[in-house]
Amino acid sequence: MELLTLFIISAISTASGQFLPNSSFFQPAFTECGGVVPINTIYPTSIQYKKDVMYGNNEFCVWTLLHNTKNKIRLVGYQNFSGPYDGLVAYTWAESGLISRKLPGLDIDVTFEPSVSFLAFSSNTAATTGGFDILIQAYGIQGATEERAFHFHSNEGVFTYPESDSGQITYGDNERVSVVVQGQTNAATQTKQIVLRDLDIEPWDDSITVYTLLPHFGAQREVLIGKFSGNQNGVVRNSTTNFVYPNVYLFSSDHKTAGKGFTIQWKNFPHSS
Repeated sequence: MELLTLFIISAISTASGQFLPNSSFFQPAFTECGGVVPINTIYPTSIQYKKDVMYGNNEFCVWTLLHNTKNKIRLVGYQNFSGPYDGLVAYTWAESGLISRKLPGLDIDVTFEPSVSFLAFSSNTAATTGGFDILIQAYGIQGATEERAFHFHSNEGVFTYPESDSGQITYGDNERVSVVVQGQTNAATQTKQIVLRDLDIEPWDDSITVYTLLPHFGAQREVLIGKFSGNQNGVVRNSTTNFVYPNVYLFSSDHKTAGKGFTIQWKNFPHSS
């Protein structure tokens, strides 16, 4: 406990320009472009993305922060981006949907309550620099989250929830499930098709909401594609865009009637030369 206390004090001083401690001493740092990051109140976690090397053009990475939603989340660290076009956006999954907030440049010390659900980094076509190092600390209730999170890097795929190989016929009560379809980063020259189909979700009370995340430099950081519920076989929504940005699917259920869930499908198509 004493060691943890010292660590938090050092992390707090980061926003004043002092050094950021090596958080990998407590938990291994996440260094990949996107993925699911488990968060707990015992040990801090960090995302260190290309902090000592040059990141690429047109990158778009999304990390799902999986934790107890009753906790508040503190982000401490620094980012070393080349200009206002590249940066980090934090997203909170609220009852009304996604709420976005750009993180400040250079030193970062921000607390979120309600907590952060997703952290996204994007770059454009201009010159790049080094990346960032973010320490994530949760405060509040200990214990495992009731949320489930899935993340896909592939340019093509199909996902059904509940998963057929789990043996679960219907989804459960009071569930919160997020699915991020990131695709392969640096994919600015493609067209993307997403399909929502085979919907069996209790009308009104349970729903799946679909978003497209947008790059950091814009005034708008997400686009709502739609909120869906009810029972419908086959294609429910088929959307095609001339850009490849990550999609986020947010599913929630109440304590009453359950259904058989949903299926999503996606594919990225290279432009004809």
